[in-house]
Amino acid sequence: MLFVFLKTRKESTKEAYENCPVKINLSDRIKRLRVALVEKGIGPDSAKEMMKNVKQYSNLFGKFEEGKTPDKLYCC
Repeated sequence: MLFVFLKTRKESTKEAYENCPVKINLSDRIKRLRVALVEKGIGPDSAKEMMKNVKQYSNLFGKFEEGKTPDKLYCC
């Protein structure tokens, strides 16, 4: 299952979609699978923390303090 948390190249998934005879959007499927796994408690701790922050603070980084940079900066 760890493969779904690896960064996917946009070009690779676009090429896969263009060559797929039934036009499965692999990028979209992987993103939805990542969300579903994190919601079930499966996945990297960083992803779990981001989801918690989004639910609680409506952003990835958590509580903001005016003029301060968040302690942890995440990437998609």
